[in-house]
Amino acid sequence: MTRLFISGILLAGLIFCGGCRKTTPDNPETILTSPADEEEAALQVVGNLYGFYAAYHKKGPTGWDDLKDASSNATASAQKEASDAIQQVQAAGFKMTWGVDKPLLKKEGIKADDYVIAESADGLRKLMFSGNVKTTKPETKKDRQN
Repeated sequence: MTRLFISGILLAGLIFCGGCRKTTPDNPETILTSPADEEEAALQVVGNLYGFYAAYHKKGPTGWDDLKDASSNATASAQKEASDAIQQVQAAGFKMTWGVDKPLLKKEGIKADDYVIAESADGLRKLMFSGNVKTTKPETKKDRQN
């Protein structure tokens, strides 16, 4: 009976404290949004895999194989999603930064949302170490005239 009572108290504590977490980003300019398109969704998946790998190994993956291995313990559907996302980002020609030293970034005070780990060939879309995707709109003729 005592175990049941203590378990109930711990469970209630977890439920109540779960709502106390910070849900807003550190940078007020960062807006958490749904992916704009399939490429952005794929980048977010790759960014999550990269982040999980770096958190576990204290260093970013050294190549695509490390990213694929990072999803090997996931469910079959999650493995397929990860594999599809990796293939899509590879096919799009994103330039990746491999082997990022996570403790060094923290030591040097570099924020995860300021460090680019992948960039599109045209430089308009960037995947940050935080997992956020930043997209810059291309300059149009009208913008150049102003």
